[in-house]
Amino acid sequence: MEISELEKIDKTVKGWLRESRDNVLRSIDTRLTVNTKSSRRDLVTNIDKQNEKFIVSKIREFEPDAKILGEEGFGDRVDSTQGRVWIVDPIDGTMNFVKQRNHFAIMIALYQDGIGELGYILDVIGNHLLSGGPKLGVFDNGHPLDKVADTALKDGLIGLSGPMVLNNDFNMVEIAEKSLGMRIYGSAGLTLFQSCAVSWLGIFHT
Repeated sequence: MEISELEKIDKTVKGWLRESRDNVLRSIDTRLTVNTKSSRRDLVTNIDKQNEKFIVSKIREFEPDAKILGEEGFGDRVDSTQGRVWIVDPIDGTMNFVKQRNHFAIMIALYQDGIGELGYILDVIGNHLLSGGPKLGVFDNGHPLDKVADTALKDGLIGLSGPMVLNNDFNMVEIAEKSLGMRIYGSAGLTLFQSCAVSWLGIFHT
């Protein structure tokens, strides 16, 4: 995609996120309807569903032919990464949202033919937006972020999934032990945020 097109999309998505945040904050103190998905630790609320419906409707209005992969199933059945694919997680860190009303994020990404073009992580309560992509650069609330040094595992902190560490999936215990320290935030998006933002840019190249 050309820079001019990316800039137009970027401005539009930021508008959706502002509206989305306002919607969530208006509902945050209301009585939640909480259900489980794959396990008792895998939750979904009425706010997750409402927020995904809102974001999906905005994408469809903006780009009717695009494919949408939604965390809560209100998008499309995406069998191919060809063309435009939007990925939406309306509340990342739902357990935190339910139990703390804090430490959760709204996440949106845009891929073109399998290549990440734009990504957004909005810390709802902190009102911090991590945004950008390989061509635009990465920004924290509009302020450009510099790329950090490629630190060795033994010299750096690492953000991991609590359940994956407990189950030692993919040798997570050994990875944690070899690092300088492990951090668990309960939200993949906020973990990336705390990893100095460059990790988010990095997912476009993995």
